[in-house]
Amino acid sequence: MVEKAKCASLEKVKPTSAVIAVTYRCNSRCETCDIWKKDCGPELRPEDFRRLPPGLRNINVSGGEPFLRDDLVEVVAVLQEKYPGASIVISTNGLIPARIEENVRRMGQVGVRVSIDAVDALDDKIRGVKGAFALATETLDRLQALGVKDLGISATISLDTAGDLRKLKQMADSRGIQLVTSLVHSSSTYFGEHGDKLPGKESAQCRLIQTELAWLEEQELSSRRPKDWFRAYLTSGIIDQIQGKRRRIECHACRYLFFMDPAGTIYPCNIWPESMGNILRESYDEMVKRSGRILTEVEECPFQCWMSCTVAPVMRRKPLGPAVWVARRKLGVARKHEDSSSK
Repeated sequence: MVEKAKCASLEKVKPTSAVIAVTYRCNSRCETCDIWKKDCGPELRPEDFRRLPPGLRNINVSGGEPFLRDDLVEVVAVLQEKYPGASIVISTNGLIPARIEENVRRMGQVGVRVSIDAVDALDDKIRGVKGAFALATETLDRLQALGVKDLGISATISLDTAGDLRKLKQMADSRGIQLVTSLVHSSSTYFGEHGDKLPGKESAQCRLIQTELAWLEEQELSSRRPKDWFRAYLTSGIIDQIQGKRRRIECHACRYLFFMDPAGTIYPCNIWPESMGNILRESYDEMVKRSGRILTEVEECPFQCWMSCTVAPVMRRKPLGPAVWVARRKLGVARKHEDSSSK
């Protein structure tokens, strides 16, 4: 019976989402990410990406800086061929605008998230690159002129960015593009250790960040776009994380999503420290069969992260809980607006 239950559990491991780091090379020196400090070892060839498991519907192509790969267009072409109709979104720091524009033009239908954590000189400081903010905004300009529809700003919230979240939201709204936020994370697998960048619960920065996030949540709930309503659910979860609350929905890492490094090594997610295997040596199904212990441990994950890459797949598979939350919160926002207008 135990063996049958184990087999039934493994049969449910069908990933539909993946974060794929195609390189660890990076041309920024971010204070909240140590990927640029990593040793840049071997990288998968474009044809190697055909070894990924079938069924992926949401793929985040990340790095390092993906556009530093001379063959990124070929990598994306393989993914588009293997997963027709899948959403492919590329994360970039936006520091090489002309190259990014040319590559995206050749790729066709892809999404792009440009990392901007603050505005003007503060963003330059966080990126460790003078002129980073100007280059990132130039990238946005070029991609909008190119007609990229799935375009947005990706912002990492830390102690250093307190006070700039409203500015980033206003910047995104003025351009008619998305704003995606997450709290700075620590990870021996990917980001490095950045606990010192997390806002302390009692600090003035923490109170300011929570006030900004509450404001952002209300803005998203007031939007006419349903996608923004569910983004408010993600924003609310960031507030929970700052306050030390447990993650409000289970994690499906390994089961329905995974992270892959540039050499093809697979992890349940980009936080989990232990790998499952490498696609150059075995299939994803073979890795899963060997990784029953990891799968069990992930289900009791102690890290309690809250990032769109680990939360959104669960929201897609089990939308009822987030939908009920949205309905209740939107009703509350509507009543608040009614009370304000009646005064």
